[in-house]
Amino acid sequence: MKKTSSLLPLAALLIAVLACSTPELPPSITPTPTKASVQPSRTPAQTGSTQTPIALARTATSTALPQATPLDEETLQRLEISGGKTLQLQPGENRQLQVVTLDCCYLYNAWKILTAWSIQPDQGASIDPASGLLIVDAETPHGTTYTITASVENGRRRINRTLFIFTPEGNPLAGTWREAAQLPCSGSGEKLPAEAMRELIFGADSTMSATWMPFEIYKDYWGKYRYELQSGSFALSEISGSYVPADLDPSGSFEIDENGDLILKDMWLGSYQWGENNPTNCGHRFTHY
Repeated sequence: MKKTSSLLPLAALLIAVLACSTPELPPSITPTPTKASVQPSRTPAQTGSTQTPIALARTATSTALPQATPLDEETLQRLEISGGKTLQLQPGENRQLQVVTLDCCYLYNAWKILTAWSIQPDQGASIDPASGLLIVDAETPHGTTYTITASVENGRRRINRTLFIFTPEGNPLAGTWREAAQLPCSGSGEKLPAEAMRELIFGADSTMSATWMPFEIYKDYWGKYRYELQSGSFALSEISGSYVPADLDPSGSFEIDENGDLILKDMWLGSYQWGENNPTNCGHRFTHY
C-alpha cells in the first residue's frame, strides 16, 4: 500500500503535463484548414490593413486587389494615356501603355492604379487587359486606327485614345527630322543653314510641328500636313504657334533620297526668329533623328 500511494503524485504530475501540451483552442482561433477546405486569401482592404495611395496593379491571371485609397477627383480628371502627342506604331511593334498625369509643364507621372485596358477593333492589335502592353500584328495595314480605352478604378473614369498605324512606305514623312541643309532659290546647290531647324515632327495623324531650339515642350509653330506619294506634292495648313515666320511658304514638293533624307523643294519653312542675315531660300534637306 505504501508503494502504491507513493506513485500517486507522479501520476498526477504526468496528467498535468499532458494537459498543458494540448491546450484547448480559444473560440477566436480555428485550426489550419485542409487542402479541401482552404478559404480564399483575404485582401488588405478586407483585413483593414493600411495601404499607400498607390493602388496594387492587376495581374493577367488574377483579379486585381481593390485600391485602399481612391484618387482624388482633380487627379482623376487629369489622367491620360501615355504615348506622347501622337500614339503611333508600325506593324510588328509594341508599346507599354500607362495612365499618367502631366505635371510641372512637361514631366509625366505614371500612376499604378486599378486599370482595365481594352482596344477596338480587336483584330490586328491587342492589349493586355491588366498590364496595358499593346502589341500590333506584323500584318496590320498602314492607315489602320484603333481606340484604346483605360477604365480606371472600376469604371470611375474611362479614358480613350486613338492609335495610328503607319508604315514608311505609306507615310515616309512620319517621324522626327533635323535640318541638314538649305536649297537656295538660285539652284546653285546646298548651303549650311545659319540656324538649323533642330526639330521637325510629322505625326501619323497628319499633325506637324517645327522648332528651331527645342526646350521641354516648347514648339515654334504647328499645324497639319498633307502629301501625295505619286505626285510628290506637299503642303502645310492650319498653321499657328508661338512663332510663325513671316516668310513661311507652306507648299511645294517632297522626296526621299537614296540616303533616306527628306528633301523639300519650292517651299520654305521660315527663318529663325533670332537669327541675323538669314536669307529666304527655296527648300530644305532634313535627316532622321
